[in-house]
Amino acid sequence: MSIIARFLPLALLFSSASFLGVRGEGLQISLKNPVHNCVLGINDALTEVSFGDMDLNATYYGRLCGSEMFTTSMALSVMKWCNTHIQIESGHEGFSNYCEKYGETYLPSWEEILKKVNQSNVIENVNTIDPEIMGTVFNSTIVISEEAFKAGKRTEDVWTTEENYHHGFGWGLYILVGMAILVGTLNRLFAFLVQKYATPYNASELAPRSPGIRGKLYTLYRKHIEVPALFGYKHSQASAWGMLSLPTRLQGLFIFTYVVLNIVFTVVGYEIFHDNLYWYGQRDTQIIRYLSDRTGIMCFYNLPLLWCLAGRNDVILWLTGWSYSTLNLFHRWVARIAVLQAIVHSAGYTWLERDIIATEMKERYWWTGIIATIVMSLLIPFSIRPFREKFYEAFLIIHICLALVTLVACWYHVQIWDGQYDPWIWASVGVWAMDRFIRVIRVGILTNKALFKKGTNAIGTIPNLNENGLIRLSISTSIKINPKPGQYFFIYTPFSIKPWENHPFTLASWKFNEKNTDTTILNFLIKPLKGQTKKWQKEILKNQGKLSFKLFLEGPYGHENFIENFDKILFISGGSGITSILPYIFKLNQSSLILLPEFQIKEINLIWIIKNEEYAKDILSNELKEYIELGFCGSIPFKIHLYVTRENQNHLPTISSSIPQEIVNSLAYGNGNGTSLSRNAELESGSTSPNHTSTAIMNKVEIINEKPSPQSHSSSSDLSHSSPDLKDSKNKSMTIHCGKPHVRDIIDRSVNSLVGAERLAVSACGPSKLMDDTRASVCDIYGNNEGQLGGRRIEYFEELFAW
Repeated sequence: MSIIARFLPLALLFSSASFLGVRGEGLQISLKNPVHNCVLGINDALTEVSFGDMDLNATYYGRLCGSEMFTTSMALSVMKWCNTHIQIESGHEGFSNYCEKYGETYLPSWEEILKKVNQSNVIENVNTIDPEIMGTVFNSTIVISEEAFKAGKRTEDVWTTEENYHHGFGWGLYILVGMAILVGTLNRLFAFLVQKYATPYNASELAPRSPGIRGKLYTLYRKHIEVPALFGYKHSQASAWGMLSLPTRLQGLFIFTYVVLNIVFTVVGYEIFHDNLYWYGQRDTQIIRYLSDRTGIMCFYNLPLLWCLAGRNDVILWLTGWSYSTLNLFHRWVARIAVLQAIVHSAGYTWLERDIIATEMKERYWWTGIIATIVMSLLIPFSIRPFREKFYEAFLIIHICLALVTLVACWYHVQIWDGQYDPWIWASVGVWAMDRFIRVIRVGILTNKALFKKGTNAIGTIPNLNENGLIRLSISTSIKINPKPGQYFFIYTPFSIKPWENHPFTLASWKFNEKNTDTTILNFLIKPLKGQTKKWQKEILKNQGKLSFKLFLEGPYGHENFIENFDKILFISGGSGITSILPYIFKLNQSSLILLPEFQIKEINLIWIIKNEEYAKDILSNELKEYIELGFCGSIPFKIHLYVTRENQNHLPTISSSIPQEIVNSLAYGNGNGTSLSRNAELESGSTSPNHTSTAIMNKVEIINEKPSPQSHSSSSDLSHSSPDLKDSKNKSMTIHCGKPHVRDIIDRSVNSLVGAERLAVSACGPSKLMDDTRASVCDIYGNNEGQLGGRRIEYFEELFAW
């Protein structure tokens, strides 16, 4: 399955490339001015005047190509001013194509045209750009002057240069993104090689090395660039009145570069001159026209990138190991830039065509452009963070519908360009279609037996029929897979009213089916909220706490953080964030028992902050109970520090002293069905009595009923209260505290516990404020002074779905 999961996203890369190649002429960028510009420049100079034999009822090119005086004037001027054979022939080919395509008129060769010239009726050296001559109607053949020729030639050369800039700057954006992907890929490859080929050693026996210049620079890089929030303290929490999510400083550096390049590419590279024959003497019009074209074309270059960054099955995710939240952040910023470019493009053309707006409104390209701009603009307010959080399903439906309308409107908007800009539309469609196709393939691979066979593939349980309890959902896959921590799956209910609806759930644990070796059982812990999970809860409770389902799985998505190369691990979890921590504990338990040679973890500490004691009882008496009894995660010393807090009516942290004891009682006498196979076997054999087990657990737990002490730090990483001293007694595997901890104090104690050259991994998952507290605290720890650690000795890992 891992091979398939890696192979499928690559299809996106090839699909994008193939769709971009549908109409290749739209992608060509010439660094030299085309040779036919000589002839086209002469055409521009000649069109400043008119001729008496022109058919005023014909089309623009019909009038030109059907006029003998115009064509003979053009032929004579070409022979005088175009110096090379290739200029003459290439120009004739290009101009004759315009005559046939837009004027429905055949243009003879220059030689044939010249035969019609009456030399006695030729006016030489006519300066058609002289204001006194412009608009004159000639009844004879003319030859343009050198000044008129240079103005016409420069007009075409500047137009070509501007076109090259439009597309060249668009490709420049792709180069920037490509470089970022390359750096991310190399970084992931380096991390993988370090993980795979690291030489095991006992870091506690080594003295910390004095950091050299590179070590100090790396520490400063982590402290001031890679880890911290962009401004101040907030990253996971919403900013700007809850409307925006601020990136980290490293993410912000890329976004800033991308935004600045878009702005710079929009305002540079314009050659404005008085004798431009497209807009003679109108410098403002030239600027607005070039700016409008630049923003419209760059908006189209941003479209495929916009769709690439929105999909689940993205080759960028696989290559770099970046989180979906990171790519989604980039997606939103690319969208903002693209929308702004579309607005400038539309506003510019509205100004240019202000005198004929009523006429233009009847043209399909015009009103479809208006629709595209309006719909793209609507995507922004319908995607603000509060709307996504509160009305996610509505956001999703609106987003998809408006995005599809945008593509269709853009398609019709550029039809007048005869397919020149179709590749960008097809690339976006290709990425979107391939992402959807791969989703279907993933579902088919993981759960095809549920689709084609009778019976069910999932079991949902709620221990003790507790309405506040978690749903434990076990799903059997159709093939054997090797899951990893950090992965999540999308679960579909195919036989519901909305079978297309799906939601992501973090994998809690897994096991291989002993009866059927071709499947893997995936276990999920689900907190019922509303919608589908609430329906599951009601159905399970109606069926005495256990119900079989038929569900579809899509995945796996996400990536594993490499924490096994560290000497000590500090997990910090808040509320339901424990579900992202459990799979790491589960894997560490398995890995340490196997005693892999590279395994060097000496201690694991879990900090869990919880307001709902029922939630805590559920997890502690099931998933974590065995670790509490043993005090070990496999062969690794394992300690749990539980902080129980509840808000009163004044929103002040408070806790009843009886609640910690209730949690201990739930551990000792049971609050769930238990998950420890070894413990169940002992009870069945009679070797261990329930009373003995209760006493053993109660001896492993310590309760600290102390009021939170004053804050020892004034930094923004405070969690309202400083934490009491952790009681790291060897015979206590869990300590229960009342009130909220001070994150900086916890990390400080973990840092102080390091011996020699030991390294610390800090992994956090929970509410946004907890994430920002932890991030800020780790940033404070980075440094080269006493009490601080170098960039290589402590690393921060964040497990968070960011809105």
